Amino acid sequence: MHGSHVTDVQRDRAVDYLQRAFASGVIDSESFEDRVATALTASTRAELNSSLRGIARVVDPSHHSDVAPMARPPVVDSAQNVGAGFTHLSGYIFPFFLGPVIVKAVARPGSRLWLEAGRALSFQLTAISVALALGMVMALLNVGESLFFFGVIGWLVTTSVLAIRAFQGQNSTAAFEKVLLFRPPQQRNRQIGE
Repeated sequence: MHGSHVTDVQRDRAVDYLQRAFASGVIDSESFEDRVATALTASTRAELNSSLRGIARVVDPSHHSDVAPMARPPVVDSAQNVGAGFTHLSGYIFPFFLGPVIVKAVARPGSRLWLEAGRALSFQLTAISVALALGMVMALLNVGESLFFFGVIGWLVTTSVLAIRAFQGQNSTAAFEKVLLFRPPQQRNRQIGE
């Protein structure tokens, strides 16, 4: 069946859609990797559709069309991105995790701002836990003013990088969520644009 085959252009569009879904927190990194692999190896519409199932409205494989099965693009909410970035930066003003706690408490559950507040909180709690553990080791071994200095610089830089990613509408902690001691909330099976 000629109409059921997909082109490289359609595969690329599906991968682009998946990248936007991952950047906006609709799917996690594991789901993203699995879905991209499925999209890149798809030879039929049904296979391509399976890479988008649950996050996009897909076309029935028996429906013949030259258009790739794509849903509307995600809605970019600049205000939520700005709020998400400032949520990360609030660690500089409040005692580390207090800003993210306040934002998470007042944000709408499931919203981008709520998710990023959870990510900021997860990072800050992990950073505090690591700092306390290293502080105890440094005190026991009587070493470490320079280590403390480098730790503070690392925390400042990482917090800034996470804020920049959040300002850009990305999942701020996606690169290292698996090593966080406190796991941030995940957004699963949510329709883009809701």
